Amino acid sequence: MMSKKILPQSVLFLLLIPSFLLAKEEVPVPRNPVPATQSYYNEGMDYIEKDDFDKAIEFFRKAIRESPRVPQLYNALGYALLKKNGTVKSASKAFEKAIELDAHYADPYFNLGTYYAGPGQDPLLATEYFEKAIQTDPTYSKAEMGLGWVCLDKKDAKNALEHFEKAVELDPTLVEAEYGLGLTYVALKKNAQALKPITFLRQSNHYDLAQAIEGMIQQGEPLPPPPAGNAPAASGGSANPSLKPGQKPETGPPAASAATGKAPEGNAGSVFK
Repeated sequence: MMSKKILPQSVLFLLLIPSFLLAKEEVPVPRNPVPATQSYYNEGMDYIEKDDFDKAIEFFRKAIRESPRVPQLYNALGYALLKKNGTVKSASKAFEKAIELDAHYADPYFNLGTYYAGPGQDPLLATEYFEKAIQTDPTYSKAEMGLGWVCLDKKDAKNALEHFEKAVELDPTLVEAEYGLGLTYVALKKNAQALKPITFLRQSNHYDLAQAIEGMIQQGEPLPPPPAGNAPAASGGSANPSLKPGQKPETGPPAASAATGKAPEGNAGSVFK
């Protein structure tokens, strides 16, 4: 059992990664469109759905070679890289390139926040990128959720509560935010209020998450969350590629779907606008 921290950083990362969104859109057509770009991108998305990340990376890179100025392609590539290996440095470079091409594109900020929330990374940078995602898109529920997990990991339950409540207000279907909200209520000794997220989690068939909160209430101390593979996927900001908030390791932002969109993870929005 965990003794002092509600959730270790590795668990925070697992909860965030499924939040990345892999959104399927039409490629924003440049002045001189390259028809192959959309085809390569679609192939990459198909391989993402099959969990064949090596093939997805191959096709996203082909799309980038054809259209190197499309930020959503780099976001999708970063998603695939992070899904393949949760801490691969090249994933962050892909997200940074997407931001370089479009500083008003919120998804890569969220995905970078998820990357830096990972084990052995930098929670301060994670906070910075989640905040930038919110500055770019104030309705970015997953970024609010990411800030909640970072605060909870630091045992700052008061601020965690603010962010989780905001995330749930923006997206009432965001499972990881409801889970975090329940944990935060227990940390603040507001057990009666934890019943609402517990009920939500049970009604949405996430029994392991509900039981983890109930176990904390019964034993008066934090329990480990359910196995990563059982953690539900979170929602993202705009319908663009974001990591699903880490699925390799299996579940836990982020993003991360390949593109963080506003749609919940699993929604096939488009990567390109």
